[in-house]
Amino acid sequence: MSYVADGTVVGHLLFDEPQDPSNWNGAPVPFEDIEAVAAHSKALWPTLPVGVGGPASFVGAKAAVCA
Repeated sequence: MSYVADGTVVGHLLFDEPQDPSNWNGAPVPFEDIEAVAAHSKALWPTLPVGVGGPASFVGAKAAVCA
């Protein structure tokens, strides 16, 4: 996994626009699913930053509860 340690990979984009139902089979991605994917990513690559491409307002309130 040197590609993470050596900086070749600098982050893991989990979802792009999870709030947009037209991108995700007619429904926004539930926050719980985003959290589960983030946990799986962190289990594989604990030092690799993860992110979601979407407005902060979509996860902002829920993310503050988990922080």
